[in-house]
Amino acid sequence: MVTHIVLWKLHQREDLSAVHAQLASLADRVPGIKRIVVGIPNTPDGPMADISLYTEFATWDDLQAYKVHPEHQKVVEFLKTRVAERHVSDYEI
Repeated sequence: MVTHIVLWKLHQREDLSAVHAQLASLADRVPGIKRIVVGIPNTPDGPMADISLYTEFATWDDLQAYKVHPEHQKVVEFLKTRVAERHVSDYEI
């Protein structure tokens, strides 16, 4: 199982619901995703990130196919102007 985690800090927190909706919609639009969780942290001291994405794939090839899939690329384009910081971690479990 391959895990792909992304954390974003947004320019404006007002974009949270739109970003959440775009990320969550990937489950229905991109094949190969075994599990997807989109989270908005509830951290009292201030979150490291405004929104996070946790996804699981069966193989590294499935993750790569997801990264280049046209529906994923549409979401990437949507995020580009809204994201101030992005952190990614991919690992196999």
